[in-house]
Amino acid sequence: MPYSELKPGRLRLEDETTGTAYLFIQKDDNLLWCDVSENILQVITNVKWGAKADRPTAGKKGLLYFATDTKEFFYDNGSAWVRVVSGETGLYDADRDTYIDVEPSSDADKIVGYTAGTQVLNISSAGILTFPKQSACLIGKGSNPQSTSAGVVAKVDFDTIIFDLQNEANLTNDRVTISKDGVYLIIGSATIGVCQAGDLLSINLKVNGNNVNKNYFNTGGSDWNIVSISVIRQLSAGDYIELFATNNDRDSTIEPSLATTYLGVIKIA
Repeated sequence: MPYSELKPGRLRLEDETTGTAYLFIQKDDNLLWCDVSENILQVITNVKWGAKADRPTAGKKGLLYFATDTKEFFYDNGSAWVRVVSGETGLYDADRDTYIDVEPSSDADKIVGYTAGTQVLNISSAGILTFPKQSACLIGKGSNPQSTSAGVVAKVDFDTIIFDLQNEANLTNDRVTISKDGVYLIIGSATIGVCQAGDLLSINLKVNGNNVNKNYFNTGGSDWNIVSISVIRQLSAGDYIELFATNNDRDSTIEPSLATTYLGVIKIA
């Protein structure tokens, strides 16, 4: 028949026929269920808490731990800590800094994506898709007219970064150097001054120093004219884009105007 025995720090419960069990309190205040050899089989009840990195060594089956810094619940399966999953609204990696979540806040009803803790995707409840870190850059010429010689193609001297999501602009070299392989929309515009009616103006985009697209424009009057260009190109990381312009008939100027003298590059695929 079963019997019990009380010793200092331990309450012993044993089946005298099989001799199969102890119940005792350890020094760390865990209430434990053990076999006759005193190997711990399961923690009956206890919840500890603290920083995730401060979890005790796993090995007390059934012990619960709440990580106050990451707001996660874990249980000890006897050999490792296992995160308790209930009501998850996302897919997470092991350290939970790269994930897709469909309910980032109560009734948000949108999809957000993070890589290494940085948001890279947002789909609103209305279905609007946003890539916050997608490559996009626009530089412009905001001051000082740039003199050009007749028929000499001049690289546009930019001085202003209007926006640059991936730090791809280089105003020292007046270029945009892309950081990821992909398909890009490239747009350019130049305001050319000191013109006469019938002058032939040209503007061209170069990738790695090679022409990829060129546009010509015959002026209809004097003073200044705006010439624009655009192209879609498949590019590789490290490729750089520059904008060139000229008046083929006379010495002219490339006029400063952030609205009409610019170079823009955006990744579309």
